[in-house]
Amino acid sequence: DEPRVPRSLALVLAYELLFGAGIEEEHQHAGSNTGKKRSGQSTQQPWEERAMLRADKALRKALRSILKENGAKDAEGYLLSQPGGSALAAVPAHSRHVRVNT
Repeated sequence: DEPRVPRSLALVLAYELLFGAGIEEEHQHAGSNTGKKRSGQSTQQPWEERAMLRADKALRKALRSILKENGAKDAEGYLLSQPGGSALAAVPAHSRHVRVNT
């Protein structure tokens, strides 16, 4: 068994999986048949990403359940219906911050 994904990383990966560009599966992640980068480093997919991909179906089911229970058709509608959710409408649509993957 693999260890548990740290909570902070799990939140970022779950957001990416559910609302972002998604997480590439390992065969797409490697980018070549050799599984090696030019520098000799392995391109094997991190175990945390593999764990999140295994949980994909359960995460999507849980999201649908939460939205249904709250009568929301999407995540934005759900967030706006929460206490303080109207403050989200005041947030600029295009953030000035950038997330850098290293």
